[in-house]
Amino acid sequence: MSNSVSPVSGSERIQELDIFRGFAIFGIFMVNILVMNISFLYRGEWTAEQIGWLQDIPRFILEEFFYGKFFTIFSFLFGVGVALQISKAKAKGSYSRSFFIRRFTSLFIFGIAHILFIWSGDILHIYGALGFLLLGFFKLRAKWLIWIAAIVFLFPLYFQLFEWVVVQQFGFDHMAPLAEFSRGQLTALKQNGTYLSGISLRLKEYAFVMGYVTPQ
Repeated sequence: MSNSVSPVSGSERIQELDIFRGFAIFGIFMVNILVMNISFLYRGEWTAEQIGWLQDIPRFILEEFFYGKFFTIFSFLFGVGVALQISKAKAKGSYSRSFFIRRFTSLFIFGIAHILFIWSGDILHIYGALGFLLLGFFKLRAKWLIWIAAIVFLFPLYFQLFEWVVVQQFGFDHMAPLAEFSRGQLTALKQNGTYLSGISLRLKEYAFVMGYVTPQ
């Protein structure tokens, strides 16, 4: 029996999961479309300038039907997909921990490259990093998974914990990297800056965004 793990064929794929993934990615794109052409720092200011009913209608749709929903759906589907892959590999006797480690490492590296060369709002590197945790959870019994899930969903102090660890203990100020730029300077840098200056700016924007990744 082969111990290698290979991609599934088209007939083996669960089409419903692929459809839901595409639906979730579409929703994430709709949420991010507002910040793809402006800086994260001035998103609120830019939004406040969009007045009139033509702007109010899509804003209402985004706030009511997209914000805070599709990231959760996509995260859930990511976990389901990994669990199904591991279960299927173990059922066939072809489970290889190194295969999943390589897969999550590749996903993490791809996300970092996305941050550096394309856009600072990447989330793939987070999924890659959290994938390693999934490998550990897969060995736990169902009752432990239920308790852990309940704690993760019900714990109310993520933001305060982030503030205490990252801000107070390490002195990290996520506002500082972009504080030196005015809105006009950021716009000019995005439109006329060099590619190297763009990489530097994306790293600073990424540091700014990391202040908002914890549940509020």
